[in-house]
Amino acid sequence: MAKDMFRRYIWLVDTIYRAGRITFEEISDKWQRSPLCDGKELPLRTFHNHRAAIEDMFDINILCDKRDGYKYYIENADDIEKGGVRSWLLNTFAVNNLINESHHIKHRILFESIPSGQNYLAPLIEAMRDGVTAEITYRNFWKEKEATFEVEPYCVKVFRQRWYLVARNIGFNALRIYSLDRILGLRQTDNRFSYPKDFDPEGYFYNSFGIIVDEDYPA
Repeated sequence: MAKDMFRRYIWLVDTIYRAGRITFEEISDKWQRSPLCDGKELPLRTFHNHRAAIEDMFDINILCDKRDGYKYYIENADDIEKGGVRSWLLNTFAVNNLINESHHIKHRILFESIPSGQNYLAPLIEAMRDGVTAEITYRNFWKEKEATFEVEPYCVKVFRQRWYLVARNIGFNALRIYSLDRILGLRQTDNRFSYPKDFDPEGYFYNSFGIIVDEDYPA
């Protein structure tokens, strides 16, 4: 369910971004022709719920211009063009959507195998957004037996087509980096936590290569 909602959000942002300005009726029509609709309509209430979730999760503001025939547009579209996570999300969906609509040439598009860790990306981002901890079952590369523990998810990072999680391990009271493709199970808890104001994800990796961080020795 979380993965489907994630795809819905990206589809909606991509549709409005490419259109520039678009009415809800036009969005609804495009939704009916989308492979995501599964024969179901897009209720107006659901659309507004998606707008709120997109703003909360991605900081992308979808506004309505009532003077221009109630057309929706992205307020901070310039930020998307600058790159970063917003640009990555849209580009990823645009490619996937194009491939899904071009069944007859799928065999002519070759991909590198991507680990299945991306299955846990959506629930982890939701946990970050909602400020709740996550209980994960993890198999360390150096250990044969898996372990289950609770973490406070701070940020996620992609490196060489693999997703990684930076989180505070509550049991060890220390920051740890986890590879999503080594997670065997994950569930969000009801335990809330406060994201530390002094934690800067980009600064944390500033002097590092990839996902290797040594806090004991300065660069």
